[in-house]
Amino acid sequence: MLRNGHRTPLIEPNSRAAKGHQEAELLRFIYKVGKQRNSLTIPRCPTCPGYRMKFKSRSEVLEHIHKASDQQHLAIQTGPITVAGGWMDMNKMALLTYLATDMVAKSRTGPLTPAQCLTRLIRRCHMREGQYKPPSPDQLSERVEDALAKGSCRRALGLPSQRALLDPDPQEGIRVTHELHPEPPTNYEPPAHDPPSKGEPISHVTKEEVIRVIKSMGLSKSPGPSGLGPAHWRVMIQAPGMPETLAQAFNEILGSAQRREDRDLYAFRLTLIPKDEAAGKYRPIAIGETIMMAMHKILLGRIQAQALEGLEDGQIAFKPNAHAVGIRMAYNAMQEDGTQAVSLDVQNAFNSIPREEIILGMDEAGIPVLIRNYIIALLQLRHTGHLEGIPCGVPQGDPLSMVLYCLGQNAYIGKLKLYTPT
Repeated sequence: MLRNGHRTPLIEPNSRAAKGHQEAELLRFIYKVGKQRNSLTIPRCPTCPGYRMKFKSRSEVLEHIHKASDQQHLAIQTGPITVAGGWMDMNKMALLTYLATDMVAKSRTGPLTPAQCLTRLIRRCHMREGQYKPPSPDQLSERVEDALAKGSCRRALGLPSQRALLDPDPQEGIRVTHELHPEPPTNYEPPAHDPPSKGEPISHVTKEEVIRVIKSMGLSKSPGPSGLGPAHWRVMIQAPGMPETLAQAFNEILGSAQRREDRDLYAFRLTLIPKDEAAGKYRPIAIGETIMMAMHKILLGRIQAQALEGLEDGQIAFKPNAHAVGIRMAYNAMQEDGTQAVSLDVQNAFNSIPREEIILGMDEAGIPVLIRNYIIALLQLRHTGHLEGIPCGVPQGDPLSMVLYCLGQNAYIGKLKLYTPT
């Protein structure tokens, strides 16, 4: 068979090879269309999200909406906002641009601070129902595009067969949720140590960091309870003054982490993913607010080097090619005569580690007091649905989770070494 002047082997129409070619062509088409439809560039001409009226400036849009008295404009001003995923059309972009412009204006004129404006925005928005169903064609296209952009062809090919998730609200979901978020053991004794009295100052979060970290987040990342995902925030940071306002909000939150009125920022959406290897078992993923995940990425950059410096040698989670490094370490240890290998699997490890162990690990690593206090507030105030508080553990799916878990295990691993002959 000749194609473009080259001889290629014949392929049976219903063969595996033919189906593979068809899937590859489909993925290429989805990727191309997705890039064109989801460019996420806000309209040049400021637009009213209610009636698509064009204005000369964004301040005129704000004035128009605030003076309007009809139900549609009143809902845009103060009502709850249902946030949907999928592709960004002009209406969505106009609404997001208005929300960002309104937040910037209110944070500058008062009486609300940037952090209070951010909390108010998160509180107004909520995710459209149906997140536990299989993804829609638009959502599937978006996820395939993101997987291919990251070079993960295997994940992209597996997305079309993605199963529905378990809803944590019905009775079975409630049972599994409480089972996966246990209380600390009754015989557990928290470690005694003196908390730091003062710490070194940290650099403020900048608007450049906010822009960089939001743009680095994959578009297919699931949003938190508000429904505002990476695509929505990419649109909103294009509004003049929005990156600066978010940076100010992050710095304010760091300085007043225990403030109860900011509790909505620590809400998360619990997703129970079925385990293929065990029937009836689920992997809990805590999907926090996307904007807080961006903040946590920035904080991780502040503490990662300092935290990893004090970890025991056996903690290899952040080393390049960690899996291969672990195999090599085990192989080298087994070369010594008399060596016995023991495998220890901690069940539901991320959700079971006591909070006091994490605090001890942070203090021993010398984590800056401002970030330490924020992380303690995060662990204390995070909540979801019928779980008003999470007794222990770290949120799976959060940028800070792995380093916090490693810090929490460090003292225990150090004690194990004392009983290990050298």
